[in-house]
Amino acid sequence: MRWRWATRRTSPVSLSRAPVGTTRSVFCISCAPRPGATATCAKLSPTPVPSPIAGLSTSPTSVMSMTKRSTPSSPSSPKHRLPPIIRHFSWPGTWPCSKTSSGNAWSPYAHRRPHLKEILMPIPFHIAAATTMPSRAGQCMYAKTEELRELGPAVPVKLPEGLTAWSVVRGETVSYLLAHPDVSRDVTRAVPTYEPGEVAWLAPWIDLQNMTTKDGAEHARLRRVVVPSLTNRRIQRLRPAIEDSVHGLIDNLSRHPAGASVDVHAEYSYQVPTLVICDLLGIPAELRPEVLRVFRLVARTDDLTEAEATQLNIDLLAAMGTLIAEKRSRPTDDLTSILIAESEKEDDPLTEDELIATLLLMIGGGSQTTINLIDHALADLTRCPHARQALAAGTDPRPIIEESLRKDCPVMNLPMRWALADIDLGEDVIIRAGEPILLNYGGHGRDETINPHAEQFDPDRTEPQHLAFGLGVHRCPGSNLAILEAEVAVTLFCQAFPHAQVIGDINDYAGPTFIGNDLLELPMQLRPTHDHA
Repeated sequence: MRWRWATRRTSPVSLSRAPVGTTRSVFCISCAPRPGATATCAKLSPTPVPSPIAGLSTSPTSVMSMTKRSTPSSPSSPKHRLPPIIRHFSWPGTWPCSKTSSGNAWSPYAHRRPHLKEILMPIPFHIAAATTMPSRAGQCMYAKTEELRELGPAVPVKLPEGLTAWSVVRGETVSYLLAHPDVSRDVTRAVPTYEPGEVAWLAPWIDLQNMTTKDGAEHARLRRVVVPSLTNRRIQRLRPAIEDSVHGLIDNLSRHPAGASVDVHAEYSYQVPTLVICDLLGIPAELRPEVLRVFRLVARTDDLTEAEATQLNIDLLAAMGTLIAEKRSRPTDDLTSILIAESEKEDDPLTEDELIATLLLMIGGGSQTTINLIDHALADLTRCPHARQALAAGTDPRPIIEESLRKDCPVMNLPMRWALADIDLGEDVIIRAGEPILLNYGGHGRDETINPHAEQFDPDRTEPQHLAFGLGVHRCPGSNLAILEAEVAVTLFCQAFPHAQVIGDINDYAGPTFIGNDLLELPMQLRPTHDHA
């Protein structure tokens, strides 16, 4: 007989261990009596089951359906699992949220009945979400960022699949938590009972074994394999090849007639980083479409079903497995072959899973984030004629790139960090041990206390402050490559098309995600001053 243990360490809910005879079981809440009593639920077994939630409505429509993902070998197994997916629930409403002493801010300790699904998710959270994070980039995400900034130093938000996490937007608090010793990138340290795949959309961000999901010695071991290939000196040697690729793309753009609408995202911004990273990693031409397809989908947080998210993870791993097999059989001087060789030289070599996860990180980090950077830098420059003219005249593009990184951070919310102990942020906000933390990197750059007039793109801003590449030991090792690609792409574009203009409102093209600052398209009138054809 198989058993499932439905108790979560930090949850106010406590369900009894109950035998489950099938892979899909049902606990009928209408059978549960008042707290402290027991009930016999025919839908499960004749085993007495304590009432799960105090004061829960006994409406016959209140039914939880629990889907099994893993089956402990015996009831004495040390990892009795909470059912990870709970559906078909109802709740009779919430109590009014209280106010703080200021009278206009949300209080995280308001007397509110938590949503049933929030309580029973596999990743614990001790209070109800105050708001829902929209799956929309651009101005929608910027507006949500400012709303969250006003609500407190950290605000519980509802994410896909019923997950709740602390959204941290204020620049000072983001920096504080990035350096906090009790904040980890490793979910297994904070939630020991978590098993990979329990939250399908989150799996690519927390399940893969690479340097972004590890701390301390493990992080250093995984990072050590990558960093030597991404030094600034080595990256600068790529400049001639990047310039050649960009000149070819500009030649293609120049073939469009004057005044025509051209999707600069599809024909330029998207092409530059994907060509560079695919060439750098030696990804074969026949494999590139599939690799790029799955990476475009990873950041989506809008309407991917659990089945689609699971299949996406499978596709990601399959694509990387094919690439590694190809490079092991026919190694060249590309970065994938070098990475494979370096990983096998280590005293503590990378496992196959770690190698795959590291390649996934390099492709994802080296493509989509740089696409976003180029898109937004070009769009911002269309509204800054003097900056465009300065670039065309040969001025240093670095300050413009830094300002774009600040104003339109390529990654707005990066999943996920985890509290290893209770963290008191003040204003009655305490992040409990084991709870997820969603840091808003873009919120730091748009914080008025750090960057005055933060909503304005100001290429003359002195030392714009941003966290686009992270902070401390987890700072992105590929930042030099991203900046180089953006400098080349933006400079040569402005030289070729000094009068280009965005068609319509850029926010109409925002992608369906709260993670990346994606654009789905960037239509422009290029108005070329000369014809390259």
